[in-house]
Amino acid sequence: MTRLLDTLIDWLMRPRVRRVRRWSFMVTVPVAVIVAHVFGVQQGALVIAARVAVAIAIAIVAWRVGGPRGEALRDLLMHPRGRAFARAEFDVVTALPRLLVNRLCGDRRRGLAYHRGTHGFALGMAFTPMVIAEGAAIHLLLGNGLIAWAMTAAHAYSLVWLWAYALGPRAFPHRICAGKAVLRNGPMYRVSVPLDAIAAVKTAAQRVGHGAVVQRDEGVLLAARGRVDVWLELTEPVAVQRPMHEPLYTTRLAVASDDPDRLVGLLLGHEPAAEPVRRSRARLLGALDGVGLVRDTAQPA
Repeated sequence: MTRLLDTLIDWLMRPRVRRVRRWSFMVTVPVAVIVAHVFGVQQGALVIAARVAVAIAIAIVAWRVGGPRGEALRDLLMHPRGRAFARAEFDVVTALPRLLVNRLCGDRRRGLAYHRGTHGFALGMAFTPMVIAEGAAIHLLLGNGLIAWAMTAAHAYSLVWLWAYALGPRAFPHRICAGKAVLRNGPMYRVSVPLDAIAAVKTAAQRVGHGAVVQRDEGVLLAARGRVDVWLELTEPVAVQRPMHEPLYTTRLAVASDDPDRLVGLLLGHEPAAEPVRRSRARLLGALDGVGLVRDTAQPA
């Protein structure tokens, strides 16, 4: 069975096959429609159920295999750009609940935080009245019909996006646990770095201009308000995930930190990653991380 799986993955990784496999997830939907039309709705539903079961199995195998081979299997679930967009949407939707849980847990993330100077709360307060006023005006102009409520729902979701973007650096600090560091730049950008792949790490504050992700000198910089503070040299490439684009692979990474010296100590294992929290509050954060783990199984950082 293992040999057969290896043969299948090697075949999927061929360049010519790769262009096709990324769109293979679209095949079962028209097949289900045809089956439902010819044989009845129940058989079509069975095809969809079989598709879901296969997707779960592929996600588990891809998670266990890991690396480029696992990525080849994930392409059978959804196009990489679709997965990147879904990943960003998931983090945006969960940003505010995660921020609330972080506050309830009272977790001291000195060194893991990087939101200094981002002025996210002021940004959210500045644009919220504009979104509300526009949504109310459009709702009144369109009357009380279905389209009016659909536009109102769209404006409500835009508020979620606005506040998730504004407070994202607070909701998604860097995280170090289980032999890896998940380094972030808000809800949109993330990279998982195995701690044993870190060859060197140093502090060096540098201004990088505008842009959340900057490529420079064969490295990738995750900048918060135009700055990076900690630089990592890695023994193996890591994937920097970004929405609507292919991941960037690099062995040289820079991130922002409000306490660079402590972050260096955390990455090198010289200090514990966080202070203890109450068990009841820790369960809330653990439940939210559990949902994120399910997401990572199908589309990891």
